[in-house]
Amino acid sequence: NTESGSTTASSKDGSESDDSSDFSSRVPFGCARAQSAPVTGHELSEANLKADRAYVPLSAWMALYRGRPAREAPPKKVKELTRWDLMLQRREEAWNKLPGKGRRRMEKVATEKTPKKPLTEFERLQESFFQQNRLAIDQIGPGIAAMKISRTPMQEAPIKAFMAMREKLGNPEILPVCHGTALANYESIYRQGFLVPGKGNDHKVANGSVHGVGIYSALPAHWSMSRGYSRDNNKMMVCGYLNSSQLQSEIHRVGGAIVFFEHGIVIPMYEVEFAPGILPNRQPPPPHPYLVKIAADVVVSEYKTRRADRQAAAKKHKSQKQLALREAVNGNERDLKFMLHHLRAAAQRRRS
Repeated sequence: NTESGSTTASSKDGSESDDSSDFSSRVPFGCARAQSAPVTGHELSEANLKADRAYVPLSAWMALYRGRPAREAPPKKVKELTRWDLMLQRREEAWNKLPGKGRRRMEKVATEKTPKKPLTEFERLQESFFQQNRLAIDQIGPGIAAMKISRTPMQEAPIKAFMAMREKLGNPEILPVCHGTALANYESIYRQGFLVPGKGNDHKVANGSVHGVGIYSALPAHWSMSRGYSRDNNKMMVCGYLNSSQLQSEIHRVGGAIVFFEHGIVIPMYEVEFAPGILPNRQPPPPHPYLVKIAADVVVSEYKTRRADRQAAAKKHKSQKQLALREAVNGNERDLKFMLHHLRAAAQRRRS
């Protein structure tokens, strides 16, 4: 027992002495205590063991990460369905409830394109008229982009009359004009065309005939003249007329207005509809009588002043003309006296 005890004690002493002897070689730089007590071998072995356990290769981190429980995703915000979304949802449900044949038939109808109806000769003429006079039509109202423009549904009778007159005149140029009227007259105009009152019909003049009985219209630049006659609607007609030298007696131009005395030379081409609120439906109210009197007095005074200036200028010109005439006569008299004096002197010299 004593030997074993001594041996054990000596071995312990030896190990402690060995640990203390190569302490400086086994402790890494910066790992020593900041205390005065020495580091024992037991503490050093524990520290090395902890360091070995803490060392994990980089390739093992993915395996450790995969073993962890998955992180729960945050709950998604539920979007509130709008009326449009609900309508699409109901449409999809109704579509899915259709049987196979009915669904295939509806798919076929939806995918098939309806063939376009070929244009007639007058409709082609309307298209070419619009393309050729697009800049002029764009002067009407707020412009083409802010108006609803559609072809007029003309009936066969006015189309035949216009096309026959066009062919008779040798296919002249078609120019645009504007025409405004009450909404109740649109149907009869599309059915019969424009009619000159009292010329083969019982129509009466509705809005006066200052420049003669005929069909009154306005140039696109003066569209407001025709717009004033569309009192109960927000529409106006864009018409085309035959511009031929053979029709000088049938067309009367007065400023921005044009009067046609023959119904077969003008026809509605397009119908223009203005957006509500952009343009007024009524004509502006007349000015106050007092303002009219003041304006008339100003015009009269300006006219009198201009007339007096003209009379003074004419009088001055007349006096200057008379003075120049007198000077010319006096000059001629002096010249004649000088010539007579020389002739008399020459005659006396010859006699002597």
